[in-house]
Amino acid sequence: MSNLKIDDIVKVIINLSPKSAVRKGFNIAMIMGDSDVISPEERTKLYSGTDGMIEDGFTEDMPEYKAAAFYFSADKAPSQLVIGRRVNNEGLQEINVSPKTGSEGKFVITIFPESVEEGNKYVYKTAVSSIQTPTYKQELTSGWTELTSGSEITATSGHLIMVAEVDKGNKALKVGKATIGGSSIPLNIPANESVTEALRACRAKNTDWYAMTYCGAVKQDVEDIAAYIESAYPSSIQFYTTSDKDVLTAGEGNIFETLKSKGYRRSIGQYSETQYAAASIMGWAMGANTGTAGSAYTLKFKTEVGVTPDDLTDQDVINITKNNGNYYVSRGADGEYNMFENGVMADGTWFDEMINLDMLANNMQMSVMDLLKSRNKIPQTESGVTQIKLAIKPDLDKMVTTGFLAPGVWNGPSVLTLETGDTLPDGYMILSEEISSQSQADRDARIAPPIYTPLKLAGAVHSVVLQIDVNR
Repeated sequence: MSNLKIDDIVKVIINLSPKSAVRKGFNIAMIMGDSDVISPEERTKLYSGTDGMIEDGFTEDMPEYKAAAFYFSADKAPSQLVIGRRVNNEGLQEINVSPKTGSEGKFVITIFPESVEEGNKYVYKTAVSSIQTPTYKQELTSGWTELTSGSEITATSGHLIMVAEVDKGNKALKVGKATIGGSSIPLNIPANESVTEALRACRAKNTDWYAMTYCGAVKQDVEDIAAYIESAYPSSIQFYTTSDKDVLTAGEGNIFETLKSKGYRRSIGQYSETQYAAASIMGWAMGANTGTAGSAYTLKFKTEVGVTPDDLTDQDVINITKNNGNYYVSRGADGEYNMFENGVMADGTWFDEMINLDMLANNMQMSVMDLLKSRNKIPQTESGVTQIKLAIKPDLDKMVTTGFLAPGVWNGPSVLTLETGDTLPDGYMILSEEISSQSQADRDARIAPPIYTPLKLAGAVHSVVLQIDVNR
């Protein structure tokens, strides 16, 4: 007996909504350093604490570990941290490789020095015309074959051979190159990566981190990172520490003044005698950024666990502040309050405004993309524009819930129907130009009318005046 399909009478169609794009995490930071624990190929690795770093081979005296200890010790402890690797080739040494004709069709490969350190070995690979020189501590596995000095290999005369001494983890320590049947070829060992090259490589491997700091950065490193990160995608922030005394005197060309003069708003610097101190406030910022109700914050007044407050004079503080630098001090007659001040970027923008506006921009962008992907089409009509407005409204509402936006008076210039002095009862408005006012060129290009979202920031109280009136 055949069983006929019910589909002929009742058909059920299951539509799975497209998966929303992943929201970029704004609570993960990266600490970049030169230690060789992470291979250049892997480049970055995610950790949930310093124990995992120890397991991977980091030691407590390594810069990345020291900075991570500050990061994870924050009062608002973050849950994750990315460690990034800058390639430093200073440890890579050159060896001499001499391929001589051996038995029929084979070549004897002599290496100087002939022996390796205990636990190490030689490996080799051949190629027709080009072999890329490995970097220091690069893992050499695929395509590499173990080799003993003086042994024979089958190879083609005129081809290239590269030999490397590797440790027990197959990481390159020494390297040499030659022509099969010819002579050794002098190597141009790759130079150390610039900080921006390393930063690009780390970003290419991991797009989840938002804030970053580079261990051991000198003034030029900070400047180079600041220039790069100002326009990097996705949006990012640099935290850095300086112990240069010229920031205390507002000396000409000090790092705070330099970044301020360039109007950089994606770098935040702290003067401190404690190395890697900025990693502590970075950890606080990432840990506190939960996105939950009432979670909006200011960096001012926060405690940097493990960081020693600096003994600064009033004039030191004035000089740092006028160049938009930050510091960690004790206040009160007996030093009752250890606090970070002031939480500003190089251009004077508050850090909390930067991170929240970055989050809002990211979420609104993703919400509109999700909308466009989930519909057959969004019509170029008032109805279509309304759909876009409704898509971004939850993102704005969330910023009200966290405490970043709040009802208030609009004191900016007029925006469409919003006039200076009008009240924003929700802390924001969503406005758009009318479809009928669109140019024909925009209609032909299928461009939506501009949508405006005036925001009223909740702000934060950083100082208070208390007046005491006495009546006898």
